[in-house]
Amino acid sequence: MHTPLESWGDYEPQTGILNAMQPVMGPPYDTRSVGDALLALAQAAGHDPPREFGAPGLREYLFARWARQGPVEELLQRGVRSGPPAPEPLPGAEWAPRLADFGQPDESAGLRLHMHPSATLFDGRGANRSWLQEHPDPMTKVAWSSWVEMHPEDAAQAGLQAGDTAQVTAGRASYAAPVVITPGVARGTVAVPLGQGHAAYGRYAQGVGANAFALPPGGGLTVAKARHALPLPCADGSPYQHGRELARVTRDGETPEHEELRLPLPEGYTREGDMLAGHPHRDHRWAMAVDLNRCTGCGACAVACQAENNIGVVGSSQFARHRMMAWIRVDRYYDWSDPTAPVLFLPLMCQHCDAAPCEPVCPVFAAAHSEEGLNMQVYNRCIGTRYCANNCPYKVRRFNWLDWEWPEPLNWQANPDVTVRSRGVMEKCTFCIQRIREAEVRARREDRPLRDGEVMPACAQTCPAEALTFGDLMDPSTRIARLVAEDRRAYQLLGELNTKPAVFYLSRRVEGEERRRSSPPTYGTA
Repeated sequence: MHTPLESWGDYEPQTGILNAMQPVMGPPYDTRSVGDALLALAQAAGHDPPREFGAPGLREYLFARWARQGPVEELLQRGVRSGPPAPEPLPGAEWAPRLADFGQPDESAGLRLHMHPSATLFDGRGANRSWLQEHPDPMTKVAWSSWVEMHPEDAAQAGLQAGDTAQVTAGRASYAAPVVITPGVARGTVAVPLGQGHAAYGRYAQGVGANAFALPPGGGLTVAKARHALPLPCADGSPYQHGRELARVTRDGETPEHEELRLPLPEGYTREGDMLAGHPHRDHRWAMAVDLNRCTGCGACAVACQAENNIGVVGSSQFARHRMMAWIRVDRYYDWSDPTAPVLFLPLMCQHCDAAPCEPVCPVFAAAHSEEGLNMQVYNRCIGTRYCANNCPYKVRRFNWLDWEWPEPLNWQANPDVTVRSRGVMEKCTFCIQRIREAEVRARREDRPLRDGEVMPACAQTCPAEALTFGDLMDPSTRIARLVAEDRRAYQLLGELNTKPAVFYLSRRVEGEERRRSSPPTYGTA
């Protein structure tokens, strides 16, 4: 196919503005444009493009369309034309697909196929990016694989259980992938994500999953349990909160009571609730707020953190053993017994607790507290006992099981401001301490105080919904301090443990009245 530099085309960035695309070079190989390829396929299927389409090729069609709207030479000289678009005549012939030779499935059958773009790989164009392969799907929490989503009743009728491999057949095409059973899929629908099954797209895409494009869309599916089993790398824990109110909800019309927060500051300590005094902070006390009303669960924060902090990619087999290294995970909670209940996403990173449970159990003081409130990890002290991870109630610490390889040219992508950790070392979120130090040095050179918002961790910088707010909790004029003090939705995760986390969450606002709590059903993902 032609590259964009070799192709004719046009596009409308907004209604009434037409931009012409002209080739800047001739094709160096025997290729053709996408439009000409489609016309050739139509001609091979028995159509007559010059008669039915009005032009023998894409270039001729574009020139004829441009001429109906104004002088073509002026458009090519200026590259843009503004004004109301002229009405386009529709071709009179029926361009019905002729798929009889390709085994069109029987539409009278019950199950219908729904192919949807992957939330991380889209249609497959991101499949050779290992960061995206390793990031789990927001809903199923599956990574490095394809899967089949089915309603529990449909799965039971097909004799499938969570973790089984489903063989989906449509006409002469077939598709095999592990099954994920979820009521989030409509009854009678088999949902299959696109993006996997590449044969020669790159080292990280080749041989991963199955190609869903091989299945013709529509009905006539048959689903059965496959003879061979395929692994399902899945990072899913429990989808239910079990009454712990981790991801909280505020109903419209409700005024939540202002929760008594145990601030990670000296004033957050009391004689009744604490044995020790609070940590003194020199100039700053860094903190973060996560607005669950804005978070969509996309995971851009986790991928940005992986890129910024030289976090290794473990691959499918280690991911299946829950040895993933991402410093941020996005938990997903739902209640499928209530079809109107919202799906809740909870980004979880190190909480940088002021009374951190991980710090006193480290025998070599690798887990330490900084003068600015950061829960640090000193890599050259760490001997890998993993006591800190065992004592962390938020389970946000990661242990390096592997020696990392950075094949060419990926060895050039590492951030020079961040240490590449070695095998046997514990690691976790640092609030991007390298960015904090850079901003502090810049402010000191310019002989001024740090500005609010000047320090921006990679996760907060990348979030498309601006759900993350970072700043100095000791300065009452900062946005983070105002959110914590004024927003009634603010709460701390597992605050009853008195860890005094420096990450505050703002509950999600949803419509409707309070719904009943329900016990988890017996089905679920693998």
